[in-house]
Amino acid sequence: MITSLAVDHVDWLGDDIEKIGFEKAGIFRSGRPAVCGQPTPPASVAAHADDIGAELYQVGYQFTYEQKGEHWDWHSGTFDLPNLPVPSLPLPNAATAVMALGLVGLEISDENIVRGLKKRPPGRPDGKGVRKAGSDPGCGTQPAFSGLPC
Repeated sequence: MITSLAVDHVDWLGDDIEKIGFEKAGIFRSGRPAVCGQPTPPASVAAHADDIGAELYQVGYQFTYEQKGEHWDWHSGTFDLPNLPVPSLPLPNAATAVMALGLVGLEISDENIVRGLKKRPPGRPDGKGVRKAGSDPGCGTQPAFSGLPC
């Protein structure tokens, strides 16, 4: 899943958006769904997905979203999730994550999606700036995240 693309981390990813797109598309796997939340990604993203046989799900084509005040709607084909709460993370990232969740083959209820959108991920901006490591009292308390810096 690629949430966004920008000319950053040029030492690792390359110095132009096509190179960066290709490097980030390296997360895609052959025969698996690939999700991209960048509205106008570089051609290298779709080309890499095609080259390896990954089915690309692109925002604006296979899924869309629209904010409506304090809520937002998500759509993919004939499946809709209306009136979702606006999350604490960037809305384009949340919409992309919802698409990815829909593709993993798990049964996730609409209620659980709403519950997840209402949670603030540890280490994410809190409206006053980015949280510092260790500033989240719940950080590292879940077994999957124990020992990781927050």
